[in-house]
Amino acid sequence: MIPPSEERFRAQAFDVSVGDRPLRRIFIAGDTSGPVPPGLEALPGPGEAFVSPELLQVMDDEPFVASFVPGQVAGTVSPAGLTDPNELFAYVGVADGARLTPASGFGGRGDVEGSGSGLIAIQLSLFVLVPATGFLVVSATLSSRARGRRWDAMRSVSVPEPVVRHVAGIETGVTGLVGGVLGLALFTLVRRPLTSGGIGGLRWFPDDLHVTPTIAACTLVLIGGTGMVLGRRASRLRPVDSLHQRESRLPAGLRWLPLVCGIAMLTTIGVVHRAGSIVNSAPLFLAGAFLAVVGLGLGLVPIVRASGSMVAARSHRLGWRLGGSRTAYEPRSVVRVLAGLVALTIIGHVIFAVLTDLRLVVGDQRDRVLADITVTDLTTSDTASVLALSPRAAAFTHSTDRGPTGATIAYADCTALATVIATDTPCRAGDVYRVANRTFPSDLPVQRTYEIETRDGVPISVTTPEVEAIDLVGMFGTSTVLIASPPPTAQVPIDRVEHLVGRAELLELQAAVDAIDPSLQVDSNIEPEQIERYEHHLAIARLGAILGGLLATLTFLVASVDRLLERRSHTATLAAIGVPRRTLRTSQIAQLILPLAAALAAANLVGWLIAQGYLAYGRLVPGSPTGQLLQGIGLSATSIVLALAVGAIVSVPKDIVTHLRAE
Repeated sequence: MIPPSEERFRAQAFDVSVGDRPLRRIFIAGDTSGPVPPGLEALPGPGEAFVSPELLQVMDDEPFVASFVPGQVAGTVSPAGLTDPNELFAYVGVADGARLTPASGFGGRGDVEGSGSGLIAIQLSLFVLVPATGFLVVSATLSSRARGRRWDAMRSVSVPEPVVRHVAGIETGVTGLVGGVLGLALFTLVRRPLTSGGIGGLRWFPDDLHVTPTIAACTLVLIGGTGMVLGRRASRLRPVDSLHQRESRLPAGLRWLPLVCGIAMLTTIGVVHRAGSIVNSAPLFLAGAFLAVVGLGLGLVPIVRASGSMVAARSHRLGWRLGGSRTAYEPRSVVRVLAGLVALTIIGHVIFAVLTDLRLVVGDQRDRVLADITVTDLTTSDTASVLALSPRAAAFTHSTDRGPTGATIAYADCTALATVIATDTPCRAGDVYRVANRTFPSDLPVQRTYEIETRDGVPISVTTPEVEAIDLVGMFGTSTVLIASPPPTAQVPIDRVEHLVGRAELLELQAAVDAIDPSLQVDSNIEPEQIERYEHHLAIARLGAILGGLLATLTFLVASVDRLLERRSHTATLAAIGVPRRTLRTSQIAQLILPLAAALAAANLVGWLIAQGYLAYGRLVPGSPTGQLLQGIGLSATSIVLALAVGAIVSVPKDIVTHLRAE
């Protein structure tokens, strides 16, 4: 609301939680003829309410929610006043505006958390840009042999070299423009069906996906320009080069430099993080990920060529020697086929990191709740009753040392600790820990003695040990000395009690606390807004992963089909001179299997480093790499099966003589 220069009405926003979802209500009183917010045609009068369509549905399904919206529902809020179709929102008209704030209109600027949107942008870049770039490059170089022969024919009849390059650029650029137009048209057709069904759990209004003329023009210029540049570059191959793809003019040392630098940067992030140092590693991570991916792309050609030469030199079977020799002779054709599988492998590692990140940051809120109860004014027996409500409870009392090095003394028995913390040694009654969390070590020095007093004024000394306990759910702070024993409620005054309960147990806990003392307040760490952001973030990450995986798979399929068609002449020639079809099939498999194994090994290394660097960049504990390694092995096995299937399909024309005559 806009503060008034001249008061028109009174209004105030109040937020409540409906399960995991926030419900925002704006109560309005006074002159209802003034300016209206987006989504409404008039302000609600006393006893009226305008609600979002989703809230209206929830109120019908769960009648108790209607108690949060007093009055009769007079209408709904249109999409212009909502951020998404799932939003729970209501404007409520009331007669008494004593608790409301004077206002003259609606508007102003809300508080936006930029860090979350920036992180999502990084994730989508890793998910989508890598396979999208590979897809554009592979698509622009399809049918390279046939086009090279056509350009050679133009040169043979004295067509000037600049004209050949212009023709090649225009041909590829126009193809890109046509594809872009078809893509935009298809997107326009499927926009509304996608809105109703959603992808990956997302829902949005159709107008949110409207493609403006500016976006359409920029997309077409980008695709067409990229195709034109790649086409002009590809046309520079000379006649001999068309038969044997030339070596890169880039020196071998410079070709490997980006990959080495990228791996070094990502490794540095992990080393710095594990050493406990705190640095701004965002630029280092982004630069390292970019250089590693680009360097891997540059290094695939020599990797494939070396693997092909190895097969040709060491194999004694004709099929394998033919396949290895062809791979070493024409590596770029194989690289186009492997590019999609390499991108898919890297995306798989990034997905693992993103899901681990989301689970560590907010995932615990979905399953377990910290219920905090202040018991300072309770009697000893009532405090003991509150502690007995759950086996997973901890009691806190503050040290008498109130200075900067002061500590909080906490008690929790091993039953509670088994579900709350992780230690390197088994929990034993009476053990003492310094508490650390997943980001920061303990703030307390080792071998420092703290004293607290019993109810009778008798001092109790607690000395901090070397052992740290890792806090998994935020139950303890890093200035806490944790004692593994039941709290001595009869001796030590307890300030507060925390219970770790499931989401379904929270209401039961509240009822049990009310039975002990109705004045006690149960404060929980549930943040519906954060959980909602988590759900949206997870849905966006899921959508990015789906798009990236589809692009990578499509790149592999398109490049494989193109290669099979281009290799028909070669396989037809070999078949004509009597090479058995089984040997031809072995040759095709040999051209893919070892290069793919080498490329996937490099891709798994780069993907693993990017994932670990991403988690270290977020200052999170990566944890055991077993899950990520198993995922990498699964992706590699799937890729090898796909490559074997493609290699087993040998495209040899039935009428070999006619095909060779046409060639």
